Amino acid sequence: SIRLVLRAKTDGDTNAMRSLSQAMDTAINQALVRPGMFVANDDIEAVDVLVRTHGALGPTNLALTKALGVHLWPIALNGIAPSVSALRSGAYPLRKSFYVVIAHSASPTAKRFVEYLKSSEADIVLHRFDCIRPGR
Repeated sequence: SIRLVLRAKTDGDTNAMRSLSQAMDTAINQALVRPGMFVANDDIEAVDVLVRTHGALGPTNLALTKALGVHLWPIALNGIAPSVSALRSGAYPLRKSFYVVIAHSASPTAKRFVEYLKSSEADIVLHRFDCIRPGR
């Protein structure tokens, strides 16, 4: 049997899944109101439940599974497996964006970190975790 692991109604992962089709949007709405469904509060909890629950199916991202060292089986969509090359080409439709924001009054250390994130050295680390920056 399949045990769905859901995220909150307005969570980014839920919105990404909704974007696949009207049928998926309808199915998510129905699942969210069904009694007894598990709704993970955050990314780490979702991965934890996916790993330890036999038959679990739910959203997460390649970077997080790699960072946590867990083995989950990503699902191909329309025959396209999720990968960095499939994201770059636009062949795989789901992606998760990460944003870094800091205040103008941020510490010099925080500002240096943001500059580091723009470097080719950071690109190497991002690539190790199957992440890409737009335009790279």
